[in-house]
Amino acid sequence: MPTPWTHETLDQLLTNVGALAPLEKHASARLKALQPTEQHLNDAKNRANKLGSMLCRKNDLGGARFHTIGSLVKGTANNPVKDIDLVVVFDETYWQTKGGRYKPATVIGDLARRLEKTYAPEIDGGHVTVYRQDHSTGVVFTRESRVNVDIVPAVIVDSKRKILEIPERSTKEWVDLPTKPAHDSTGDAQAVQRFGGRSAS
Repeated sequence: MPTPWTHETLDQLLTNVGALAPLEKHASARLKALQPTEQHLNDAKNRANKLGSMLCRKNDLGGARFHTIGSLVKGTANNPVKDIDLVVVFDETYWQTKGGRYKPATVIGDLARRLEKTYAPEIDGGHVTVYRQDHSTGVVFTRESRVNVDIVPAVIVDSKRKILEIPERSTKEWVDLPTKPAHDSTGDAQAVQRFGGRSAS
């Protein structure tokens, strides 16, 4: 038979609950410490926008658009922000040639060479490192605090059906990233969501 509630047992329960308050306050403070400040978030977004804009300049690589994805736009980034993910979208005028289409490694290599040219003084000074991966190009900034930017190329293969392709790690080939028509005029937002993020505003 359950113990009947009394004023004493209720008082004890409330006392125990009150004892948890300092723990909750401590946990809340710890969680807040893990979250980036508004300034850190803005700095990371500005760095991402600067990189994306540079790679999408006319008379350069010819990237059509770029999107910031991952934890930075999902609101799950830790403090300090050490990883930034970008998707750079290229149209057919860049990747489709008379001789055929570029392989992912070619596009990734072009991205890397462009970054190496842009950051040559910083690379020589040991403040920037550019590297190639099977699915992306990476750039690491170490001057103030270490920040790694992962740049994934995406190519438009069917603008009417709004289909993109991105490199696949295992095969090192392009794989479809189909999307439904999006509310924006480019249709890239749906693709970025499928890839693991959402397009930046």
